[in-house]
Amino acid sequence: MASIFASEQAHLTKVYHQLEDMRDTLNAQLTANKTQGFATKEQLDQELTLNFDTDIKTMETYADIEAINREIDIVNHNHDISTGQLSKVTTLLTQPYFAKVT
Repeated sequence: MASIFASEQAHLTKVYHQLEDMRDTLNAQLTANKTQGFATKEQLDQELTLNFDTDIKTMETYADIEAINREIDIVNHNHDISTGQLSKVTTLLTQPYFAKVT
């Protein structure tokens, strides 16, 4: 019985440390995504010029705006994925029993 407890405890410790590493990695990713998002937004703001003089210029402006929206959507999607994973990891860390009881 003691060997089962020891192996279960070793398993729990290993999984808990893996979750802590995942939490740290996800926090770093969120910080990097935030920094990248701000940098991307600033760059796109500088590149965008609104020109509605002619129909052709208007269409080009709308295409540029759509391209910027896609870039922003990508940054938001990456943020949402990292936030969801971090939420799951945080929940598991607050309930640290992962051993299989047979």
